[in-house]
Parts: sequence; structure tokens; C-alpha cells
Amino acid sequence: MANMGGLVDLVASIMRVPGYQVVIVTSAAVGFGCIKLNLANRPTSDQLSLKQAVAAAGQSLLIRLYEDLFDAYGLKVAQILLSRFDFSAKDRFRNFRNATNELLNMGVIPIINENDCICVDELRFGDNDTLSALVAVSCNAERLFLLTDVDCLYDKNPHEFADAKPIRELSSLELAKLDVEVGGDSQWGTGGMATKLVAARTAVAAGIECILTHGAKPNKVVVVVVVVVVVVVVVFAVSKMTWRRRWMLGLETRGVISLDRGAADAIRRKKSLFAAGITRVTGSFHRDDCVSLVEAETGEEIARGVVNLRDFEVEKIRGHKSSEYGELLGCVVAPEVAYRENIILTTGALAVFDSEAEDSDQPNNLKKTTEPLLWLTQSGRSARTALTMADHRATPPDSSADGGSSSRRPKKRGRRAGTSVSTSKRTIL
Repeated sequence: MANMGGLVDLVASIMRVPGYQVVIVTSAAVGFGCIKLNLANRPTSDQLSLKQAVAAAGQSLLIRLYEDLFDAYGLKVAQILLSRFDFSAKDRFRNFRNATNELLNMGVIPIINENDCICVDELRFGDNDTLSALVAVSCNAERLFLLTDVDCLYDKNPHEFADAKPIRELSSLELAKLDVEVGGDSQWGTGGMATKLVAARTAVAAGIECILTHGAKPNKVVVVVVVVVVVVVVVFAVSKMTWRRRWMLGLETRGVISLDRGAADAIRRKKSLFAAGITRVTGSFHRDDCVSLVEAETGEEIARGVVNLRDFEVEKIRGHKSSEYGELLGCVVAPEVAYRENIILTTGALAVFDSEAEDSDQPNNLKKTTEPLLWLTQSGRSARTALTMADHRATPPDSSADGGSSSRRPKKRGRRAGTSVSTSKRTIL
């Protein structure tokens, strides 16, 4: 709450850069409700009804403060309250996406919060980090800034290990293997570093550059915008993900299906999922639910898929050939547990090959950027060649992703160095 003035000043500074648009994902409705209602202490987790009521009272004060602060810069804001269901229902997802695009194209700053009054999970887990990642995916953002209460990400808990080393840059594969134990909870806020890493994984799977930096030092965000990188950057491969797959990335997973190495490799090559390669089934899910696909050997989530069978049906046929399904289940079913078009890779290094253009599903009035910001090298690292403002673009190096496929390189357009490029860059804060 104390940093709202600095955040507003930061956003106003970014909005002055030609071609940039900003979306804010905020929280603190409960905190502002405590102020408005003169409550000395924040409601506890077992006081759910009170917490929801306090959030409802505080949301109006929160958005009014944002309006007053941005009004000093001549900027307009709009309030959007979301729930997880808004990302699960495709029509709601499309409506939110189109409305947000219209606001951005009119120069309005969307201020988004989870609907604390009705979202039980948000009040229990404080997962606005995940919300920000889903918003970034739906808005086709180029960067997601996660403002934290630490200066840096470490390879281990710095409070327990004196030899903890700061991490300045991560590839998407390194992010998947990282285990960080940094707590950030306080009386007036919820959530810690763990949820930010989950959010980062969601963002990089969609080709969004994710940056973690100190919330009390918002000037670092401006520094990133003008090239000099002094914060933690999660590197991604350029993604050409269709809007349908962006919607799938926001679906809540209902279970986990573990795969052997052969099945995991097949999924990475964009093949359908068959029961022969399934080693374990956990969770409770139904047909058309989304599940997490995990490589059993490493425990790493490699993809998510919408399944054709219920959990107990998959359990019955796991490890068996498709020709045996009828005898095991007593009925005829499709040979695929999940069709290839219903599987989305969640490892950023592979997301570049995840889909083709789907113009019929593009949002209304979306201003597209055809030149990517970063390119993936053969080692899975990123060539930092164009982390710049709109009028400074660089030509990417030749590169390819693991798996033998070549990354796509944009065609040269004949522009001179320093010439203004008419593109729209979206940043989520």
C-alpha cells in the first residue's frame, strides 16, 4: 500500500514511451477494507465471511485511490474483477480478452483484481501472482513484472545458507527445476516466492518474458524498459500460441498423469497421449477436464492436456495398448487419452513450436507485433538482442531449439537502425 504512489508514477513513465500499454494486477482489497472499517487486525483464515465482507468494502477504496493518483497524470483507469471460472469458460475468456483490448486501444489502464468477495481460493492462498500470469497470457503481453519484497532470487534460502548465490537470469528449463524456499507472507498481504515461480512458469510457457524485481524499487522496471537489465529475468522462447491454446493454459488442472520417457518425448514432439506410456494417475477428473502431464523420471510438468476419459478409466488402461481398451473398460473408446490438439506444452523452450496462426480466433482490434524480442539458442539460453524500446530493434541470431526444429526468424523489412517501429508492447504489473 505504501508503494502505490511509486507504482503509479512508474506506470505513467512507461505510458509516456510510444507504443507501450500497461495492465495492473493488484491486490490489497482486504487491507484497504480494514482501513475503511477501522479494523485493528486483518480477519483470519477461519473468518471467511468477515474476510469477504471486508474485501467488498475495501475494493471501492482501492480503485478510488488508483483513480485519484492516475488522474494527476491525466490517465484513465478501469476496474475488472475476475474469478478462476472466467478463465475456464471460453466465452468469458474471449469477452474479457476483447474488453481488455478495447480499453488498451483507448489508452485506458485496466486495473485487475481477483473478486475477493466470492473467490475462496484467493482469500486462502493469496495467488494474485497466478492471476497476473493468466492475465498476461490472455492479453498477449510481452512482459510480466512480478513485484516482490526481495532484491533478488537465490539458488537457496539466503536466511539459512550463507553461500546462497543470486540468480540473475533463468531459462525456462532451469525455472522448471528450481526449488526456492523464500517466504514473503505478512499480516497485510498473502503469497510468497513459490507462487511467483509458478506464475513465471505459466508466463514463459506462452512466450512472455517474466521479470522479478523489488516492489519498493519500481524504477528498476523503467530501467528494464530502456535496455539495462538489473533484475531477475526468466528467459523464454518466442511463442506463436493460438488464442485457443492460451485459453487452455489458463484452465485449472484437476489431476496429474505421469508418463514414461517414451511418452514424454512423444508429447514434446506434439503427438497424442496413449495409455501405454502412462505410469501413474492421481487426482479426480472427468472427461474434458484439464490435467497436468508430468515426466515420471524427473517429476517435471511438460504439458497440460484435456482428456477424453475419467480418472478411473485411465487408471484401468494405463500401461496397456489401445487394442486392449475395450476388454478392460467394457466399452469402445477412442485410442487417444488426449488428442494432440488438446495438449499444450508448458516448457517454454518448446512452446515456440506449439501452434500455428489462427486468425479466425484473434481478438477484436488487436495490434500485433510480428518481430519477437528474444530468440532461443541451441543450448536453451536466450540471445538478448532486442530487449529495447520500440524504436531500437535488433536482428536475431540464427538459432534452433532442442529437438531439431529451427526457430523462425523474422524477415528483414529494410528499416534503418533507430527508425521508429509501429508496434504495441504490453506490460503486466
